[in-house]
Amino acid sequence: AGGATALSQLVDTWEESNPTHHTIPDDIANMYNNVSLAAVFEAMREHQPKLIAVTRLIYGTPAPIWLERSAGPLRAASVYVDQETAEGMGPGYGAWEAGACGTGADFLRACKGGHQGCPLATNLCCLPYFLALARVQDQHRGARLAGFADDTYINSPPEMIYHAYAEKRRVCL
Repeated sequence: AGGATALSQLVDTWEESNPTHHTIPDDIANMYNNVSLAAVFEAMREHQPKLIAVTRLIYGTPAPIWLERSAGPLRAASVYVDQETAEGMGPGYGAWEAGACGTGADFLRACKGGHQGCPLATNLCCLPYFLALARVQDQHRGARLAGFADDTYINSPPEMIYHAYAEKRRVCL
């Protein structure tokens, strides 16, 4: 509770204590929908092995996402699909064609990100992200990093911050 407020207050104290330092806020693009499940399971094997069984129960197979098109075609902006994020786009099982499931609805399978409302989703998304941030912190000892979910702030002298920021974006993305 109060994590976002505490983060804001921390960043304020950074700026007050070192007014010549720069601060960069950053938010990875839609982390909850784009985190790599392969990276999640790799991080869990090393840091949270006791959670693997329950996580596999929920995320061991891609989740079906039902798309209802009986009222007309889906708007192009409502669904994003690419080779890495979904499977089942061909004819037959998991087909995209209207009515392929016999109900007039279509579906595809999500292979990235957390399920909406899943109690594990925050852990799944944040664990590999925070491990990546720890690597950035090790490489840039003079930079201060703080975050809440995927909202991250970096504060350091100007000659260091842009290198730390570039490394953070590279590692986390």
